[in-house]
Amino acid sequence: MGKRAMRALYALEQNRVLSSIKKGFITLVPLLMVGAFALLLRSFPLPAFQAALPTLWGGALDRFLACVGESTFGLLSIFVAGAVGFHYAGACREGDLFTQVTAMALSVACFVATFGQSAPAERLAGFGSTGVFTALLCAVAGTKLFVFLGEHAPRRFRFSTAGADEGFRAAMGGIAPALLCVAVFAAGNLALDWLAGVASLNELITAGASALFSRAGNDLSGGILFTALQGTLWMFGIHGGNALDQVATRLFVPANADPTAVVCKSFLDNFALIGGCGATICLLLALLLFSRSKDDRRLAGASLPFGLFGINEILVYGLPVILNPIYLIPFILVPICSLCIAYFATWVGFLPVVTKTVAWTTPVLFSGYIAVDSWRGAAVQLVIVAVGTAIYAPFVKLSDRVRSGREQEMLRALTDAFQAGERAGERPRFLDRGGQLGAAAKQLASRLRADLQSGAVPFWYQPQVDADGHAFGAESLLRWRFGGQLVYPPLAISLAQEEGVYGQLTELALQRACRAAGAFRAALGRPFSVSVNLTATQLDDPALVEQIIAMAQGAGVRPGGLGLEVTEETTLIDREHVSENIGRLWAAGIPVSVDDFSMGHTSLRYLQENPFRYVKLDGSLVRQVTENARSREIVSSLVSLGTGLSFDTVAEQVETAQVRDALIALGCTRFQGYLYSPAVPLEECLAFCREEPWR
Repeated sequence: MGKRAMRALYALEQNRVLSSIKKGFITLVPLLMVGAFALLLRSFPLPAFQAALPTLWGGALDRFLACVGESTFGLLSIFVAGAVGFHYAGACREGDLFTQVTAMALSVACFVATFGQSAPAERLAGFGSTGVFTALLCAVAGTKLFVFLGEHAPRRFRFSTAGADEGFRAAMGGIAPALLCVAVFAAGNLALDWLAGVASLNELITAGASALFSRAGNDLSGGILFTALQGTLWMFGIHGGNALDQVATRLFVPANADPTAVVCKSFLDNFALIGGCGATICLLLALLLFSRSKDDRRLAGASLPFGLFGINEILVYGLPVILNPIYLIPFILVPICSLCIAYFATWVGFLPVVTKTVAWTTPVLFSGYIAVDSWRGAAVQLVIVAVGTAIYAPFVKLSDRVRSGREQEMLRALTDAFQAGERAGERPRFLDRGGQLGAAAKQLASRLRADLQSGAVPFWYQPQVDADGHAFGAESLLRWRFGGQLVYPPLAISLAQEEGVYGQLTELALQRACRAAGAFRAALGRPFSVSVNLTATQLDDPALVEQIIAMAQGAGVRPGGLGLEVTEETTLIDREHVSENIGRLWAAGIPVSVDDFSMGHTSLRYLQENPFRYVKLDGSLVRQVTENARSREIVSSLVSLGTGLSFDTVAEQVETAQVRDALIALGCTRFQGYLYSPAVPLEECLAFCREEPWR
């Protein structure tokens, strides 16, 4: 796909309206899951179960499942209006929670107002999945109007009060805009009644759709028109099946009414709309087989048990398919192709004419067999599923590309902002922010939490080499990826701290390091240390220190096999338990080192009072030793100090032989940097260490 098209798709992904609609549907996924489960149980295609359900436990189970279904899918449009209104208000007025909550309630009020004096039964039906499009329209237009009026209404039309409560003043100020918004939608309903003679927008849409079939017949062309229109309606959030129910009843005869009619209602349900609208069983399989997105695959996996029984609301609303420009074409095209395949199979005599009505929750293959009372029905369905999955596949891959591009841009912006803060001597915090940076940080932190829970956060190892070219240790370094891109490690660590999962990150790093220490010892047959970074706050925690000792002993790590590096970003001074904990760690055979020395808060007195195995010279100091005499003096002094205080110096970020040789001349004989190797996966680091000496 061309760059212009990709940029257009990126722009659509960033569109406030579409983004808010997507967030609104995602918010409702828990409700959809509950409703889908109740619907599946109540419609389970087992005749014995269906016969027993009305009398089971006095009918209590049936009533319970019906209640759950009505309170979820039965009010879906109400929930959609509120959720989308909330998120769209957040996009229009960042950080204004009052406006968001008011817009949520107002969107529901505007939606209800569009039904006017509709009959109670029609109104209740419209509150379900039938009215989703109207709900979306009310949420977006109502919220936009409310925000506009709140910002531009003349002061004389704003109620005000001298009350001290800011929330009450804001509520009073929103009275006039809210009143006008609801009045506009109520007036719109009256206009529809006067001009078109319909009681609601839903009724107008249904009437308009039915009018398209005034000259259609129950043949292939009529079936294609019906299938295409149903998919189109679904793409705009309109329940195509409900909107075209009268058309289907009038145009397509029941399965057993006319033995010569190929395109009947059961034929469409079991072959054209296989697995639900848009033949979404094919989309579900395409996501599972071809998507690189963990989120999409997880959603498809959660939808699979329901999708097999034709319940596709989780996928349609959770992905979402609605108003998704990428899936517009296949969502309409696949059912049309499926219809043509089944029609052709019937025309050539392979597929018998459908003669039976099949319960809509009957799984694929079973439904095909039952519909024509032959294995040929299942065979045709199998071909349809294969073709439909193949059609959806490139669009799934396109969706991955668009998402990957968006995630790369998001990660780049977040990294640039973080590094700008670092250059200013700050560590920016993002999770409390609004706007795109805040949203990007929240998405990144959420993914990090999920990956930590599943153990999918990788740690690589950068070897440490002495002057003779022998590897004596390796540092464990975070190498987490998002959207296929490496996340700047300090940014990932900062987000982990903000999200409250830094402890989990450290625990995972320690577990991996303990296993790696055993692997290095077994491969090299000599002492080798794998080090893990800790903060000063963590080193001050006696419980964590006990956990580290127990973890190392439980993994059988030999003394010196595991090391800890305390970062110098925060001071070690005035911490109650640090000295005691360092002593306990040394006694357990776990030496402690100081990382990034010269850039932080470490006190020379603390070096004197505590036993450290290594003091690692910060790269900003190391890189200047060939050009800056003062840097050479500092390094030489630290090496001399280490001789007196029994610690060795390790130079970080050694990238050239000239820098290494200058350090050797100054007495520093331990190095870490790209001159030898970047951080690499464990197996590559093991291979590196086996091939020593390195010069």
